[in-house]
Amino acid sequence: HIRREKATSNICTNEALCALTALIYLSLMGKEGLKEVANHCLAKTSYLAQQIKPVFPHPFFKEITVRLEEPERFLDFALKEGVLAGIALSRFREEWKDYLLIAVTEKRKKSEIDHLIDLLIRYREGDL
Repeated sequence: HIRREKATSNICTNEALCALTALIYLSLMGKEGLKEVANHCLAKTSYLAQQIKPVFPHPFFKEITVRLEEPERFLDFALKEGVLAGIALSRFREEWKDYLLIAVTEKRKKSEIDHLIDLLIRYREGDL
């Protein structure tokens, strides 16, 4: 083990902090709490998917992919509207340039999801 005063980075401290945070969260949530969180994520993602038709209709959990021309432009617009709308998949592979990955967690309210849906519809219709 490297002593703190001789360490050249704080990576071990960061890992330990992340592990401790995860342990506390899991302990507080318990088995039933985690199931409830998972069900909320799935329900909210399903609601979004019904409205915007994801690329892959097969089973999903809390992430869906949508086809969108110039997703980076959409992300910039959404950010100006106060929405972190997802990740343009072109950052991982050039051939995915027309795809946007959207994650929905238990923290998102229906009104926030509806706002995202409205932004996507307006963008696709050219109203932006």
